[in-house]
Order: sequence, then structure tokens, then C-alpha cells
Amino acid sequence: MNAIPSKKNPVQTGTAEAGNVYMSADLKSETNWLMVLGALMTVAGILAMAMPFFVALTVNFLVGSFLIVAGVIQVVNTIRYRGTSRVYGRQHERSSVVFSFITAMLGLGAGILLFAYPLQGVLALTLLLGSYFIAQGIVKIAWALNLRPAMGWGWMLASGVIAAALGFIVWAQWPMSSAWLIGVLLGVDLITTGCAMMAISFAAKTAIRDAFL
Repeated sequence: MNAIPSKKNPVQTGTAEAGNVYMSADLKSETNWLMVLGALMTVAGILAMAMPFFVALTVNFLVGSFLIVAGVIQVVNTIRYRGTSRVYGRQHERSSVVFSFITAMLGLGAGILLFAYPLQGVLALTLLLGSYFIAQGIVKIAWALNLRPAMGWGWMLASGVIAAALGFIVWAQWPMSSAWLIGVLLGVDLITTGCAMMAISFAAKTAIRDAFL
């Protein structure tokens, strides 16, 4: 007897195809956002390299503003913390209030100094930025090795190596080039990160297209 060919249920087939369409649309939307974010970071990096001193002063004032706001919030919390001796004891309350107030004053003082002496603030922030680049480079390298052998992992690895190298350059060139170094380094890091994100997005788009064809 001849085998009767099996027939696919049209309802199940249609449901599976609809699910694939929705899944493909969601993945494409995520990769599109990744592409847009990478492009915006690349443009921001180009602008930062075009105006390095302005970027350095902007970063200085932003950090100063953050420290002042954080200091004020901590002072308010310190005042509110008073009166907890019933729970923790008077000695614990007194020492906690003192340490919290000292920390808040240090933050306020640092923020005010960054506004009062912006050039010296740029010098200090340059050293901190170098440390940030080194730490970020290490994280990117670890992320790239975790992505391997997926398409685009090499771009992320290159971005991590460049970020770490830039951090060591900051330490080596300080303080001579602090006036322009922050803007240039931020620009280079934004451009390399943006290019890496666009490369990963393009690779993901290619994989999605091949998977759902």
C-alpha cells in the first residue's frame, strides 16, 4: 500500500509563521535602536573632538554640579537622621551624624572648588578620566571575549583595547595636554564605541535575515 502523504494543519502553519514574523519584527526593532544609538554616539564623538576645551570645561562643571547637589542632599538626610537615638543609641547617632556631615561638606567643597577653579578641576578630572578609560577598556575586552565567536566581537575587542590604551596615554601625558585631552579622548571613545555598536547591529540584522528567510 502506498503511504498517505501527511498534510500540515493550515492553522498551525499560519500561527507559526505569524510568530516568526512578530519575532523578526521585534529583533529588527532592537537592532535598529542599537544602530541609531551607535550613530548618535559617533556624531557626539566627532563634535567632542572638534571642541575639546569646551567639552573639558563642560565635564568639569557637570561633575561640580553633581557633587554640590549630592552634598546638599546628604546634608538634608543628615539633619533628618537626628533623633534616631531611641533605635540605635545616642553614641551611634552622634558618630553617624558627624561622619555623614563631614562627607557632605567634602562633596560640597569639591563641587564649589570645581566651579571656582575650573582649570585646576580639568587637571584633576583628566587623571580620573584616564582611570575610567582603563576600567572601561577592561570591561569591553571581557565583553568581547564573551561574545566570541559571534559576528562583530572583534570591533568590541578593538574598542576595549583602544579605550585602555587611551587611559594609559592620559596618565603618561598629564598635565601637559589636559586642556584638550579630555575632549579628544571622549571623542575617540564615543566614535569607537558607536562604530562597534553599529557593526554589531549590522551583523545582527544579517543573522536575522538569514534565520527568517
